[in-house]
Amino acid sequence: MIAVTAATCAMTCYCQDKDWERNIALGKQACACHRFAEATKLLELSLQGSESFGDKNPRLMESLKSLAKAYMGLGREADAARLCRRARELSK
Repeated sequence: MIAVTAATCAMTCYCQDKDWERNIALGKQACACHRFAEATKLLELSLQGSESFGDKNPRLMESLKSLAKAYMGLGREADAARLCRRARELSK
């Protein structure tokens, strides 16, 4: 039973990693092509996924910064500023 639980946990972590990698890569690509609405959806998913990795994990910081850029592209300056403040707090 313990082996099954450990294997399930390992597979869940692997899937979370792959989902995050896919969402961040596609989100950054969409942002670079000025497809900010598409980028926002993908980067919001990457942020949700990175929350589970913990506050000190660099993927959370990358997700915050990338989503802030997408928000700026949409003219959502207040949302972008909120994410930048959070990233700054986490870096302390």
